[in-house]
Amino acid sequence: MFYVSSEIFSPSPSLCKNSSPALNSGIMGAQAVSLKVVGDKAAFYGCGLYGKQDTLLDQEI
Repeated sequence: MFYVSSEIFSPSPSLCKNSSPALNSGIMGAQAVSLKVVGDKAAFYGCGLYGKQDTLLDQEI
């Protein structure tokens, strides 16, 4: 998991892929966050966020 805690966050073009199995795969604990951003201002331009579920978790400070 990639974790960021910042008031302002804007990554340059990047790729984030969540390769955890799908929830209905029968595997316990299959859900997994790939990118967690904690902050007031976050912007993603030209970024790819790929996954079956739970790829991005965003929270306020």
